Amino acid sequence: MQIKTGVYPFCHNDLMVALYEIIFQSREILSELSFFQVLRKAPPKQEDNPDNFYNREIIKKWIDNADFYDVENMPYIQYFNSFADLEYLLEHSDLKHISEKMAKYNEIRKAKVFRKWEAILEKVSKNLT
Repeated sequence: MQIKTGVYPFCHNDLMVALYEIIFQSREILSELSFFQVLRKAPPKQEDNPDNFYNREIIKKWIDNADFYDVENMPYIQYFNSFADLEYLLEHSDLKHISEKMAKYNEIRKAKVFRKWEAILEKVSKNLT
């Protein structure tokens, strides 16, 4: 298998930070995978810790709030459901084209966010005067 250039993050449940991901685990895979499970360690005891893989509700909460599963906000991310699926995506995806579409969309998203902040700041400044 030849690996193409790109960012292939493997995040665990409480480290959901990456740089413009192109390929990412599906919700189902991420909900089943914890850093502690990979290392065969006991999960943290805190109920609200997303690495506590015994607490399905907290895992679901963290996943449901993850940016990279918001298809409206990040429409071009490719998801895999298994390592075979990941291998297929790596071999058959045009990552350069996907990255270019992401970059174009990010400009639109940035402008939308700036407009929203501008409206908020205008409203706040009117209330101050």
